Amino acid sequence: MAGVHGEQMYGKVDHVPGLFYVSTMFWHINFVPIIPLRSYVVLEAAAGNEQFQGKPIGWNAKSVLVGYLRGWSAAVGIIAMVVAGVAGGGFFVPRGEAPLAVAVFLALCGAWYAAIYKTPGTRFVVVQSLLLIIGAVLIGWELSVLRPNGLGGEMFKKLQHVLQALLATDLAMLLYLLSRLITPAGYDRAVVLAGEIGMERDDFDAHWQQAA
Repeated sequence: MAGVHGEQMYGKVDHVPGLFYVSTMFWHINFVPIIPLRSYVVLEAAAGNEQFQGKPIGWNAKSVLVGYLRGWSAAVGIIAMVVAGVAGGGFFVPRGEAPLAVAVFLALCGAWYAAIYKTPGTRFVVVQSLLLIIGAVLIGWELSVLRPNGLGGEMFKKLQHVLQALLATDLAMLLYLLSRLITPAGYDRAVVLAGEIGMERDDFDAHWQQAA
């Protein structure tokens, strides 16, 4: 089979910082999650080791959902970003300069999305929402005003393809950000998970209160 495939953890949810989180082992193709195999309560202190420490808990629906959402949104976002860069570079700059324009565009987008990925929380939700709205408005304007009236010419028709690709990228990143809203564990859920790994209730409560 072409490409990279194997087992990989996705769908990190119910996170209690410093203690544990729930994640699901997926069979993947090119790091895109395909088939969920089993979910685990993973001990955070050992999460970076090749042989992680954790307890299997069957399928966790939230973890599976978030695994698919994040994995596929990342794949769609990267593909759409490349399509937008190639389309924009080919349409709007001289052919000889197109590769440079594509490289610059992809570098800027890559830096932006890397910042989103590394920054915890949902700080970029407003910006991504605005980008999504602006892109949708521009596409709607071209389809409902310019094209029916024979205005805008070939340039706007070509611009539409770029905007559609960027719209898909922004939507994918927005979905990724929104998935973070369900990542933390509530107290009751955290108590259940602590019990799964054999942690004493008093020890857990002391950690929870200290982290609050």
